[in-house]
Amino acid sequence: MPVVLLTDALLFVLLGGAALYAVLVLRTPHLRQAWRAVARRPGGAASALVLLFFVGVAVLDSLHFHPRLEAGGEVYSNEILSAFDVLAGPLRTQVERSYSEPFAYRGHSRVVRDAAAGPALEYPRLRYGGAHLQDPERERGADIARRVGARLLLTGDDVPP
Repeated sequence: MPVVLLTDALLFVLLGGAALYAVLVLRTPHLRQAWRAVARRPGGAASALVLLFFVGVAVLDSLHFHPRLEAGGEVYSNEILSAFDVLAGPLRTQVERSYSEPFAYRGHSRVVRDAAAGPALEYPRLRYGGAHLQDPERERGADIARRVGARLLLTGDDVPP
């Protein structure tokens, strides 16, 4: 079920104003010539590409709805999600209990664990961070090196001397 928030409506009014200005530019020769000159410059083209990316994310984040709870029925959740929330689902749902450092497999704050020998304070294992590691004490260094190496290969960045 779609939901229109005030900020969404204001964004779409702003986009409508930009569309009206684009029509004005297309109908006015001196404005069209000025914008053509901007588009021919590498900085102008790069800026337009970055701006379009951010506008796209803003539009996706402004399309709100109540998700359906049952596949066949007309029962909707009271939670409001955006299209961007759906695309970035794991970032929204995979939340740890507390802050942890990058590449960590244990939490930052200690919690009381009730053991057979009595309660003890410990840094709990993270639910998502390092969850793929069987023995984090041994595998952590190799996992970090593999991830950093893969990122350097994907981005084409040179390894510093």
